[in-house]
Amino acid sequence: MKNDSLNTSLVRNEQKKRFEMEVEGRMSYIEYRQFGKQIILDHTEVDPELKNTDIHLTLIEKTLEWVEANSFLLLPFCPLIQSYIHTFPKWKKIVDHRFKCAPGRTEPSKDSEEGIVFDH
Repeated sequence: MKNDSLNTSLVRNEQKKRFEMEVEGRMSYIEYRQFGKQIILDHTEVDPELKNTDIHLTLIEKTLEWVEANSFLLLPFCPLIQSYIHTFPKWKKIVDHRFKCAPGRTEPSKDSEEGIVFDH
C-alpha cells in the first residue's frame, strides 16, 4: 500500500472546504479556509484503517503542490503540516513570511487571529 497512494488523485472539494484523497474506498482529507490568495490548512484527517500507511504524507505533499501551483500563500495551522514543512523545508517558500506561531503556543488559534503573529 505504501506506494499505491502516490497514484491517487487529489480532489479539491470546494463545497466541504477540503482536499481529499480516496484510497481503497476510504477517505482522508485536509480541511482548509481561503482568504483571497491566502489559504489556511486547518486539520488533517486520515481514515483509521489507513493509519499504518503513508497516505498522510502523500495527501500533504499533493496539497502543498496544489497550493504552490495556484500561487497561494500558506498559513499552516495543522500541526501535522507544520511538522511536514519542518521536515521538508523546501515548502517554507509557500508559507506566508509573516506567519509564525505566537509565543507559548504550538499552533495558532483557529477561532481568531490571536494566535497568529504577523511581523510588520
